[in-house]
Amino acid sequence: MKLLGVIFAVVVLWLAVTVSGIRKFLLIGGVVIVGLVLLVVLNESTTKQTASASYQPGLAVPPLSPPRLIPPASIEARDIRTDFPGYGRQISRVTVRLFNNSTQETLKKADFRLLIADCKNVAIEAAKSGDCVTVDDETGSFDYLNVPPQEARDVSLTVKNLGVTILGSPRIDLTVTAALAE
Repeated sequence: MKLLGVIFAVVVLWLAVTVSGIRKFLLIGGVVIVGLVLLVVLNESTTKQTASASYQPGLAVPPLSPPRLIPPASIEARDIRTDFPGYGRQISRVTVRLFNNSTQETLKKADFRLLIADCKNVAIEAAKSGDCVTVDDETGSFDYLNVPPQEARDVSLTVKNLGVTILGSPRIDLTVTAALAE
């Protein structure tokens, strides 16, 4: 069988060299044969989809339960501390102790409003009397908390805009505006 294939190849090459009309026919035939070989190879190389590989929908995922709200009045912000007087009499970091006064819910997230005021007089009575100007008013949230019922945790936040400068004495108020439970 090999000998027959070699003889056929030699005859085709001899005809291609000696007869000019055969060259065009051999070129077209060669292109067709190469195209057919490529189609067969590409068709065989694609993976066949078996029954186990086909899509089979699994069990439906149960919808997540909506987050439970804790009344903001049940979350108490106390013991506010800062890095004042920091570099250049600035406040850039505020730490607060969050008390979860709820009896059943674990606090997971708390939204807050932070007010920082600059008071002219150092005396506490002056700070309460309105001799202050608000220098920072921002909102944010404490995410990824884990404060069980009737417990407290210290949390810190960075003041926006790289902090605020205080010329007199600071008055800081942090109010919890919303709270989510686990």
